[in-house]
Amino acid sequence: MSRPAASPEVRRLTARASADLLRRRAPRFPLPVAMFCHAWSGGLPRDLVRAARACTAAQRRLGHPADVAERSAAVIRQARAFTK
Repeated sequence: MSRPAASPEVRRLTARASADLLRRRAPRFPLPVAMFCHAWSGGLPRDLVRAARACTAAQRRLGHPADVAERSAAVIRQARAFTK
């Protein structure tokens, strides 16, 4: 019986590298929100971008300028609703 191929390990980004990546993709992306995305994603690049998209979608749903606390709370609520 053959074993499945091992997945290549993805290097985690530092907080600075995460912020730089998000700023390259969206120059006006707020640093505090980028730090939330870094923490939420564990520094994994694919999850970082997903978290940033979720924060942007939350901002749109809220319909007004929201700070990092409000955006992150909306992202966490959505994640909890998805896992129920």
